[in-house]
Amino acid sequence: MILSGEFCSELFKLAADHNGRNVRVEIDGMQVLILQRAEDADRVLRQNIGNYGKNLAWFRQILGASRLTEEGASWRTRQALTQHYLNNFDRQRCVDLSIRYAQEASARMQADSSKGAAVIDDELLHELTVNIMMECFFGLSLAQSAIDLHALKGLIELGSVYALKRPGSQERLPRERLLELPRLRRQVLAGLGMFRRYPLNANAMIARMLELDGESSDFILEHELVTFFIGGSEAPASAVGWAIYLLALHPDLQEQLRRALQPAWSAGKLAAADLLAVAPLSNFVSETLRLYPPVPALARIALGEDVLGEHHVGPGEHVAISVIGMQYDRRFRPDPWSIEIFGSAKVPAAGSVTAFGSGPRICGGKQFALLELMTILSVFLRTSRFELISDTPPQFSWRSQMNRRGGHPVRVVPLDSEGGEFSR
Repeated sequence: MILSGEFCSELFKLAADHNGRNVRVEIDGMQVLILQRAEDADRVLRQNIGNYGKNLAWFRQILGASRLTEEGASWRTRQALTQHYLNNFDRQRCVDLSIRYAQEASARMQADSSKGAAVIDDELLHELTVNIMMECFFGLSLAQSAIDLHALKGLIELGSVYALKRPGSQERLPRERLLELPRLRRQVLAGLGMFRRYPLNANAMIARMLELDGESSDFILEHELVTFFIGGSEAPASAVGWAIYLLALHPDLQEQLRRALQPAWSAGKLAAADLLAVAPLSNFVSETLRLYPPVPALARIALGEDVLGEHHVGPGEHVAISVIGMQYDRRFRPDPWSIEIFGSAKVPAAGSVTAFGSGPRICGGKQFALLELMTILSVFLRTSRFELISDTPPQFSWRSQMNRRGGHPVRVVPLDSEGGEFSR
C-alpha cells in the first residue's frame, strides 16, 4: 500500500517499474487507477471531460470555492472573469519585474552561501515569485500588502493534506493541526481582504471580482485570490528550485546556457521577444518541468462508466493522472531520466506541454509562468554559478506542489568573482 505522504516518490517508482502503462494501486487504503499514458490522460482531461469530476473537496473546505476547485457553470464564470487578464498580461513588464526581483534573489542566495548555508532557502524563492505575480497582476509588492506569506503557505499545506482522500473520508487531522486551522484562515482572509479597500480604478480584474462578489452568493473575493497565490507563486517557486538543482547537477549545461543567452543580453536591456527566441533556455525550462513537475498528479473521480486503456472504470472510481508517468514514458524518448536541451521539445511528453494540464482546464497562467521562469533563470545564469553540495538523490515533499524535502543542496557564488563571461 502506498502512503499519501510518499506519493511523489511512488510516482517516480511507478514510472520506472511500469513505464508507459496504467496501473491500479492502493493509496492509504483507497484503490486508485494511476494513468501514465498520455492518450488516456487526454481522454480524462479533454475527450471525455464530463465524466470526470475534480477531487478537491477538502481543498475547497479549507480554502474556499475558486477557479481551482469549481466545475460546471461555477468554474466557467470564474474562468471567464480572469482568463482575459491572464492571456493579456504585459510581457515586457513581466520580464522587467522578473529581472529586478531575480537580481535581488540572486544576491541573497550568494550572501546565504557565503555564510555557510547548505541549501537554497525555499522561502526566498517563494517571495521572489509572489512579488512578480503580485506586481504584474495587482500592481503592488508583497511588502506593500497585508498578506502574511507564512500563514498563506500553512493554509495551502493544510488544504493539500487530503488531496488524494475520498470525499466524506472520516480521517482527521491531528488535534494540533485542527486547532491551527481557524487561526490561519483568519490571518489569510484578513490579509487578502485588503483588496476590498483597493481603489477600484487601480486594477480592472480586482474591480470585476468585487462586482461579482456583490452579485453572487458563491463567489468570495478572498477565496478566488488564493488561486493566484497557488498557481502564480507556489508552482513557479517549485520550478525555480528544481531548475537551480539541475543547473548545479550539470555544470557543463550551465555554461552552454550562459553562452546561448549572450545575444539576448547584448543590447543591455533584455527584451521579451529576444528571450523567448533562446531555444536552449526554453527547452531547459521544459525539461525542468518534465523531470520535476511542480504538480506531479491530477486527481479525478469517475462519474460514469468508461474504459481507459486496458482498464474498465466505474462510477465513483478514483483516477490519478501521473504527470510524472506521462513525462517519463520511454515511447517518447529512449532515456527519459536524462536531460536534453538541444533536441526538439515539441513531443507529447515535453514538460512545457504536459506539466500545465490540457483541455478546457489547462493552467490559465501557462504563458506567464514560462516567460517568468525563463527570465528568472536568465538573470541567475548571468549573475551566479550554482554548485552541488551533495549528490544524495532527492526526496520529495508534497504541499500543493512537489518540493525537495530539506531543500536543494546547492551553493551559489557570484559569477564575476571567477572571471565569468557576464558581469553586472
